[in-house]
Amino acid sequence: VTATITDSGYVGTASAELVIVRRAQTITTNFPTLPSQLNKYIDGYIDLSAVTSVSLEPAVLSVSDVTMADITDTATLSTKRITFRKEGQVIVTASYGGNANYDPSVSVSVSFTVARNLANIWVVDSVYTYDGQSKDPVIRTTPLGLSYAITYADSATTHRNVGAYSFTAIITDPRYAGIVSGVLQINKASQAITFTNIPAGKKVYDVFDLDVTSTIGELHVKRVW
Repeated sequence: VTATITDSGYVGTASAELVIVRRAQTITTNFPTLPSQLNKYIDGYIDLSAVTSVSLEPAVLSVSDVTMADITDTATLSTKRITFRKEGQVIVTASYGGNANYDPSVSVSVSFTVARNLANIWVVDSVYTYDGQSKDPVIRTTPLGLSYAITYADSATTHRNVGAYSFTAIITDPRYAGIVSGVLQINKASQAITFTNIPAGKKVYDVFDLDVTSTIGELHVKRVW
């Protein structure tokens, strides 16, 4: 750059280099700070915005794990919707790489703790009568049809004999959490015994076959009268 005096009474010139450096700026966000605002549930969302402090350009939002959260556009260019998909920690970062006139900005981050949604789980029926077949409690969930696993205090996987067996049912669906405990009760079965083929006219010390039938099977017994 050259400057020349134009006053009629004076002469003079000077030359120098004019240097215009890129300007620094920060990122302004609406990131939450309260602990209650940083706890989220699966399938929940939050709208976050981030712009540069001087040029007011939108900053770029990114997540630490793309399998744990989605980023989608909203009606506002600088605002993105973050939808949480999995349980765990999700870090959202706002960054600005700069351009010909502005330096890159220091990134700003916020961390969210994402938990599974709370579901209802309860025992519909856990009392049976012995019939020789393996038994498990009947469990229901809300939302309906969530997967769950049953574990027993005695570590056995099947129960068919008379007794009381403590158990715990835990929801295993990756989106929901819930637990319920109870007792699987298998009661004794009643039975009836019927004598058939009873002969008539027998005397003391006669030997004969007596057929005995029960509701759980058949017996054939000999008796001496």
